[in-house]
Amino acid sequence: MNLILRIKTHKDADVKQFIILIYFILYSSQILALDIDHESNAPKPNIPSAYTFDGESYSLTWSDKKDGSETHEYFRKGENTKNWSKLFAVRRYEGYDSAVELLTPYLKKINPVKSILVANNYDDGTNDVTAFFHVFPDDLSYVEYNVHRFVYDEKAGAVYTFQFATRSAKHSSIAELQEFSKNVGNVRDKWLRDISKLTIKQGN
Repeated sequence: MNLILRIKTHKDADVKQFIILIYFILYSSQILALDIDHESNAPKPNIPSAYTFDGESYSLTWSDKKDGSETHEYFRKGENTKNWSKLFAVRRYEGYDSAVELLTPYLKKINPVKSILVANNYDDGTNDVTAFFHVFPDDLSYVEYNVHRFVYDEKAGAVYTFQFATRSAKHSSIAELQEFSKNVGNVRDKWLRDISKLTIKQGN
């Protein structure tokens, strides 16, 4: 397991204490975003129209394909790309030889993150890697937790990722943020187990 911890200080002492407190509540992890420059002619599987995660149903709402990558985002009923409190996403990145090869450029794009702890959990850390992490927006108006799994498909010559994210209500009090983070900590291990069982063809 690889662990990387970074805490960025803020003028507001309460916010600093809250960010540090989160690390004692949870062992958090990592963030995602990168520029793709890999290509592949491998056949693409059909993306399911819905997924079930942690007992809730998510319907495919938004998709995008560009530069050798695909993104498919799923939301609960009544939520969308602008108002979501929970999100599920499947992504495909072509032309990679391992999951960790994709993870490396992700780690180089951590700039928006205020505090990070990265953990590689599954397989030998090469072809099936899960990252658990939390992020804050610049205005610190909410906290967002993510479970993000990277899986290499040798036959397809691509890496698939499964992401589950949940975020607190905006402008929550420190006490509310602490309670939200505590609740996440209580189900974190279940999320890690559940996401490890998903396949690209699993749908409803």
